[in-house]
Amino acid sequence: MQPTMENISLKQDNGNDVNFRGRLFSECSWFEENVNELVKQRLYITEDNDQIYYVVRSQGEKKTRHCYRYSVDGETCLVKNGSNTVALPFDQLMLAVQGMIGAEDGEIPTMEEIDKAEERKIMNS
Repeated sequence: MQPTMENISLKQDNGNDVNFRGRLFSECSWFEENVNELVKQRLYITEDNDQIYYVVRSQGEKKTRHCYRYSVDGETCLVKNGSNTVALPFDQLMLAVQGMIGAEDGEIPTMEEIDKAEERKIMNS
């Protein structure tokens, strides 16, 4: 059985709202005590297999919302934030991810390793 796709609209502060057909893939939240801020992250998958990363930060009455759409076009990854688009060669994106998760030089991280690094980050927050 395939997951149900639905029409989703995400409000954001750095551009137009993001509207797409897709589904929620994962979500998490935590409280950053050092800045007294609640952080909520959601990852969506679109019907076109793009990924939408959405982060909402709340501090009292103040709230910020940012949305990033990731799509792969051949060997290029396109990142859109609602007002700008950045094109990055896929291997450079993986190099950046490698540095963020602490992988060894030349070691290309798997999606499982990236997920585990994100879980460690959340648990250590």
